[in-house]
Amino acid sequence: MATPSDRSSGTDGERSLRATTADRERVLAELSDATGRGQIDLGEFEERSAVAWSAPSRTCLADLLDDIVVDPMAVVLGDRSGVALPRAERRSTGLAPAHGLTTAGPVDARITGSPGSAWTVAVFSGAEKKGEWACAHSHRVMAVMGGALVDLRDAVFEAPETVITVTAVMGGVQVLVPEDVRVIEHGVGLMGGFGSARAKSVTRSSRDLPTDAPVVRVRGVAVMGGVEVKRVPRRRREIPAS
Repeated sequence: MATPSDRSSGTDGERSLRATTADRERVLAELSDATGRGQIDLGEFEERSAVAWSAPSRTCLADLLDDIVVDPMAVVLGDRSGVALPRAERRSTGLAPAHGLTTAGPVDARITGSPGSAWTVAVFSGAEKKGEWACAHSHRVMAVMGGALVDLRDAVFEAPETVITVTAVMGGVQVLVPEDVRVIEHGVGLMGGFGSARAKSVTRSSRDLPTDAPVVRVRGVAVMGGVEVKRVPRRRREIPAS
């Protein structure tokens, strides 16, 4: 693996700093993508992910990506300025711009255009996103021998279309989508399950939703674990007395 002097991104001071949670999350995202591309197998992903969470420095994190990307330190530092999303990837995700939204019709009030939360991580633990929170246009969920809940019933969205990428390794993830949001699920279960469900109390069909309703795509992989994408009724809120 490369030495610190070989790293092309960031100043010497930036590279020598101790790793932050954000640094580790960026590396985990790249490892997850590398697994999907077939660069590393699931065993390597699990092993490197465990090392990433305990890596003391940015240099140690960059070493985990040395045989995956050209500039590992750029990934660690989040230095992706000037790197455009490839057209093929843009088509496959269908991501809409987070700001300056332009649509032919009205925009749903839940689509704010403001940055939202990009991660839900449960490693040997549990994690929840619920209540009133903002979901980024690209949100990643990682559960490694842990459990995660992503509850979108009271959430607002950064963009008209949201892509939630789930990686569950010997863990469980549940994504709750309110019935007035259009949901599309396409994941893979390897010695595990990745599927969708609908609560019995749901009364609205996806076909009857308005054209400006938010769209949530849930994709990913469950390895010896489970991912459930469930349509549920929107929680009734109490109306304060006048």
